[in-house]
Amino acid sequence: MKKMFFCIAIILCLVLLVPVAGGCSETEEENTFVKLLSLLPETARDGRVISIIDYEQLRQVNGISIYDEDGHRTNRDEYLENLGEMAVKGSLFGDSMFQFGSYWTGCGPYVSRAPIQDEYIGYEVTDVFAEINNIFTVSSYVRAFYNIHPDINVAAIGEFRTQSTETALKNSDEWPDRLVNNYISEDYNNITIHSWGNSQEVSLIDSFSPPHLDQIGRAFPLAVSDGRLFISSSVEGIKSMIDANQNEAMSLADIPEYVQVVKSMHELGAIAVMIMDEAYIRDIFTSPESYMGPQIQNYLTVGMGLGKDEKGEYMALVLVYNDPVLAEEGATLLEQKVEAYNELCRIGLREDALIYDTEIRFENEVLLAKLYNDYKGLWNWWFFDQWWLISVGYA
Repeated sequence: MKKMFFCIAIILCLVLLVPVAGGCSETEEENTFVKLLSLLPETARDGRVISIIDYEQLRQVNGISIYDEDGHRTNRDEYLENLGEMAVKGSLFGDSMFQFGSYWTGCGPYVSRAPIQDEYIGYEVTDVFAEINNIFTVSSYVRAFYNIHPDINVAAIGEFRTQSTETALKNSDEWPDRLVNNYISEDYNNITIHSWGNSQEVSLIDSFSPPHLDQIGRAFPLAVSDGRLFISSSVEGIKSMIDANQNEAMSLADIPEYVQVVKSMHELGAIAVMIMDEAYIRDIFTSPESYMGPQIQNYLTVGMGLGKDEKGEYMALVLVYNDPVLAEEGATLLEQKVEAYNELCRIGLREDALIYDTEIRFENEVLLAKLYNDYKGLWNWWFFDQWWLISVGYA
């Protein structure tokens, strides 16, 4: 647990990402979460956590604009400076969310050092409206046991322009030699895929180099279709995302329980959500029957989100079952878990992380909950450390 708090402290010092919080005005047809599900192939969930973040809503809730008073786009440095000032003052809602954004959208770790800029890649952080990724994964043991070897997939919607990226990539003066020598562009279903040889090759000396090398010097393939960005750890991964987006293959939007999670999160007013599949649940959220009371049994999929409304900030929780009876039992058990959690907080776990109000209900096979608290890092603290609260059992 100390390690987690240390990580959060480092994160805040680095002052990276953007905000988070609540209330959606979109109709169901305009639900950004559902749109994002259609950008990743169905296989993207295998052994991974699906993270979805609506940056436009996050900026809106925090009162941050990407335009100045004259209507001109704020430049990247000014935007990051504004975020940094808010984080230092403690007024940036959702500052812990940067852990779940991706490096390649410019919205994740190392954003201040990343070369994700117009001059190098044709877009930058202020062009990103929302993203979906599967960066978090189960343990190597579970991947081996289930024979799971998924690609890293990142997709985003925003002001992405094919021509801007192609123009930026024509200037390779600052690229490492290996990228210059291995650069290839190929057309796939009328979308250009850019790649630079072995995307798994690590070169620390090339870290953060243009056009988009990450902190360990990897150059992932990418593709830009007007309004869409696709990044993957392999060219085949890019192709699978394009196929999903063009309805040539199944996407996450074809998985009923995933669609149910994001629609319920939309209903709860969440602005970001993590969705976990069965392999991840088995690896992380399984605990003995005797630990902290009875387990929440047999749910299929779980979503954890973050939001803010007139009552305050809250963690959103959605569990999808295959039986309404189990959803009703789950709602009762969750109330008991919250009481046990609050008791631990009162005797010294973290008194500032108390859940001071709840809205817990079930609708058919779905459990929906808002857990109100003043601790900004609660939802990722639950995700990393307080897993027993939604521990899962299998009958």
